[in-house]
Amino acid sequence: MRPILSTAAFLVSAVILTVGCHRPTPPPPDSGPVAVTVATPIQKLVTQYTDLTGNLAAVESVDVRPRVSGYIEKVYFTDGADVQAGQLLVKIDPSSYLADMKRAEGELRNWKAQLKLADADYTRFDKLRKTGAISQEEFDKSSAQVDVAKAKIFAAEADLERARLNVQWTDVTAPISGRVDRIYLTAGNVATGGLSQGTILTTIVSETPVYAYLTVDEQQVLAYLNRQSVKWNPATVVGCLPVVAQEFLKPVDVEIGLVSEEGFPHHGTFDFASNRLDPSTGTLQLRAILDNPGPVRKLVPGMYVKARIPAKQPTHALLIPDEAVVSDQANKAVYVVNAENKVEMRQVRLGFRSAGLRVVESGLQPDDRIIIRGLQRVTPGQPVDPQPGTIRIPH
Repeated sequence: MRPILSTAAFLVSAVILTVGCHRPTPPPPDSGPVAVTVATPIQKLVTQYTDLTGNLAAVESVDVRPRVSGYIEKVYFTDGADVQAGQLLVKIDPSSYLADMKRAEGELRNWKAQLKLADADYTRFDKLRKTGAISQEEFDKSSAQVDVAKAKIFAAEADLERARLNVQWTDVTAPISGRVDRIYLTAGNVATGGLSQGTILTTIVSETPVYAYLTVDEQQVLAYLNRQSVKWNPATVVGCLPVVAQEFLKPVDVEIGLVSEEGFPHHGTFDFASNRLDPSTGTLQLRAILDNPGPVRKLVPGMYVKARIPAKQPTHALLIPDEAVVSDQANKAVYVVNAENKVEMRQVRLGFRSAGLRVVESGLQPDDRIIIRGLQRVTPGQPVDPQPGTIRIPH
């Protein structure tokens, strides 16, 4: 019994000694003001842009149809190749048209011979009429035979010309230069000729230049009207559209980019603006024309494109990175380090993005030191250790 009591007494004594020897942990040493990186806003001449979207279209696009019907004798182009205007594409069997041409030639020769005979009769009857050997009626008939023969020759010449054209049209040539599609009917098939119901053999689209059909919404149209100080009635905006068209059709450089491209590497100019708003979409259609240089032509008709145009004249502005902006409920603000190296919250009004930075419309001065790194560790009124930094324009 005594050993158990002795052990318990020993443990209690050890705990008391341990508690008695414990000392409070000293506070951490004061490390001084928080280090933050500060920089002044970039001052730069910037341009505000209007963003547009649209699609590319060929300047020229043609459905190749034969003018005459017949069997396709031979195809002379490679699917998807570049062709030149006047190049032979398809040959229609000319056999029946050559026969028609020969028949027309024979008909013409026949009536030329008839005219020769009629002229001879007229000359002979004219002499006989003067001697009274024939009546005036017989002479008039011989004169009419000459006129009939001449009319028949005129008609025969027209028939021969038509026959020659049909023979010529058995050669289906490219009406424009561009890239040809695949052949829709191969050799041995029958193609129907005609201006409207003719068989489409293939299509050709021109490759350079190309059109970009873009749309601008009604709000942007009204903004342009306001810029021109035009007196307009919102109920009759269409009446002012010629002014909008003139504004857009000024020699403005249109920057265009494909979906897969960074930025807007292609450049063009406006050459057309519609004279009315589309009531179903509330947009105005614009058209820009731009080069599509080879050998690999990246701009293909039908592609979706993004575009932008200058909305205003270039102006001087202050730019800061979006990372330097904090949200104060519905407002935007930045942290500024004052002359006493203390943090101030400055309300700012932000504008559009330019060169990867944000334009500050109001609330900052060019020499203000804004915090660009270390925002999470500071509060307004807190002293800080500002380290000089630089705002760089992203590449």
